Amino acid sequence: MKRRNFPERAGRQRGVSLIEVLVGMLVLSVGLLGQALFMMQAMKSVQQSRHRAVAGHFADALFGIALADPGNRARYEVSNGQCTTGWSHCEQWLARITHDLAQREGAPVSAHLEADGRMTVSIRWRDRSGEEQVHTAISHMDLVGQ
Repeated sequence: MKRRNFPERAGRQRGVSLIEVLVGMLVLSVGLLGQALFMMQAMKSVQQSRHRAVAGHFADALFGIALADPGNRARYEVSNGQCTTGWSHCEQWLARITHDLAQREGAPVSAHLEADGRMTVSIRWRDRSGEEQVHTAISHMDLVGQ
């Protein structure tokens, strides 16, 4: 069988494979960059969810402690990250929040018991990007028997 040369075609085909490879690499790199950005956003969301869950846990813990200790409910007052009464249970609760949410001393945590039995707990923290986050929980407590 005789082999034929097609010189006019060979000249037009030069470099086409290289361009195809470069375009393929460009598409692949854009896809990988998008995947990396998606993963970073997912990790940020997981961290924010964790902090929100921890803050909710601590708010519920303070509600539980105050409900179990009705004679001292007024001593669970927190303002500007400091227990206003120096009550040891309040100080311990605040120390655990400071540790678990990686806050500095004097972190903006507040807890206040209203005369009608409504207790409001607000916990603030900064995420890795420096954005302030807040979790506020309100519980109504029966003040009968005080």
